[in-house]
Amino acid sequence: MNAIQIRSIRKQIKIFEKKDSFVPSFIPILTQSMSVCILCEYQNDDQIRNILDAINQYQGRLKRIRLLVYVPLKKNPPVLERSLFIEPITKNDINFFGKLKEEAKENLQSNHYDMFINSITGSNTLLSDFFSIHLDADFKITRSEESCRIYHLTLPLEPDASFIYYLETIEKYTNRLNGK
Repeated sequence: MNAIQIRSIRKQIKIFEKKDSFVPSFIPILTQSMSVCILCEYQNDDQIRNILDAINQYQGRLKRIRLLVYVPLKKNPPVLERSLFIEPITKNDINFFGKLKEEAKENLQSNHYDMFINSITGSNTLLSDFFSIHLDADFKITRSEESCRIYHLTLPLEPDASFIYYLETIEKYTNRLNGK
């Protein structure tokens, strides 16, 4: 990313953080949510297969889970093109001035979710926060403490914690927040 993009994205996130974040009266529980969006970063095919296996444990007949995958490569890997519920996002979806291109913006804003889960940590948290502010969700969860005002719940875990452990932790904490 260039300096103009970084500056613009940071400005958009700061504007979003200043808005009053409303806390829903009911906190959705992962296993009971009807629509869930999960954001992750593509590292390799095995990592995506592990995430898909973890998601399959939660996916039901009525439940809709959408996987947004940030791909730091120029071309989408073949493993991301085989599934109907995977939506790849690339650097090319952000224009020179740090704004989402119209098609990418429409794809991100096309659905409303009960729960949004951001699983990206490390060097791409700025981009994951940028994508997060464009999604419409009742309850947003992240692992990163950097922009916690964007999210309703922050669960900082060890960087090497598995994706399935992260989902189990979300289930445990959302149950506790609902008094169960």
